[in-house]
Amino acid sequence: MLGAICLLMKAMVHGAKRQRYDERNALVDYKEEIEELVLQDASNKIKDLPQNVPTIFTYNKFNRTYSY
Repeated sequence: MLGAICLLMKAMVHGAKRQRYDERNALVDYKEEIEELVLQDASNKIKDLPQNVPTIFTYNKFNRTYSY
């Protein structure tokens, strides 16, 4: 996923500098990278899907603390 995010940021930088051809090439590379990532995660069997989908907080190991 890091490669795809870097390509998207590269496209934004080229867009800010008005380098349109470089921006388009970076966007094409980004779309190809995303398609590869989606195909890697694809599965036809329902048993391969995760049972519990974690939230962004559990992914980042965020712990809530409450004080009363």
